[in-house]
Amino acid sequence: MLSYIKNQEWSIKRIFTLTVTFLVSVMLGGSILFFLLIAIFSIGLPDVKDAQNLTPTVSTEILDRNGIPLYTIYGEENRKYVPYEKISPYLINATIAVEDENFWVHKGFDIGGIAQAIFHEITGLGAKRGGSTITQQYVKNIFLSPKRSYIRKLKELILAVRLEQYYPKQKILELYLNQIPYGNNAYGAEKAAEIYFSKHAVDLDLAESAILASLPQAPSYYNPYGAHEYSTLTKTFTSEELRKRNIQSETDLEDSEFNRGLIGRLYTLSDNDKVYIKGRSDIVLKRMVELGYI
Repeated sequence: MLSYIKNQEWSIKRIFTLTVTFLVSVMLGGSILFFLLIAIFSIGLPDVKDAQNLTPTVSTEILDRNGIPLYTIYGEENRKYVPYEKISPYLINATIAVEDENFWVHKGFDIGGIAQAIFHEITGLGAKRGGSTITQQYVKNIFLSPKRSYIRKLKELILAVRLEQYYPKQKILELYLNQIPYGNNAYGAEKAAEIYFSKHAVDLDLAESAILASLPQAPSYYNPYGAHEYSTLTKTFTSEELRKRNIQSETDLEDSEFNRGLIGRLYTLSDNDKVYIKGRSDIVLKRMVELGYI
């Protein structure tokens, strides 16, 4: 009997030892493979330390003898580069709220964001979101092809981590906000502020910043001056049409077909009740509140 118990204990210990050995081997092998892939796909990647690789093309302004702009010459992208301190804090916070809420704490990629994106892709549950951080979006737009692939994603991760190693967060935000398209041939925050609101990026208020932060994900959809249906609403609904669909309050409009515009609209129903149909910019403001920016 004693011999049987000892043999059983030995078997359990052996199984435990083999299991631990197997798991350690898998983890070690996976780590070696991971770093080998990084080494292979790092070959030929651009040098993020070279400032010339990071500087976007800018427009040329022709001035009169008094320094007043006469006209602007540009190629495919109409852009005026401005430093971080010349961009409204409202726009900075609105952009982080809608694009990359963990920007200030991650090291180039957001494990939680990637996991959420994969979970939604597989199950269809939860809020739809991209897994790319602001840093990843920037290096993708500057250095890589827009064609989606696992190889491109790995290169994107490598470049994002490198960029975070060599530049402070504020510089990365400056680069990003001067590079992204806002629609209507406006590239970068300064040109977007000028074209949409006739002011400098540093002077943007909260509402204007929420509108601009809404644009980069789908500039042609949400262009305030565009003809696309998402620029306002999918269609204009009368009070009676709203009533037929049981839309009687803001609560009824959450996640509804009506919640697609850029800027919210206030409607008066047949009994004089007010109904506010939220726009894309309202969603940005809501995220800013949730994250403590306002």
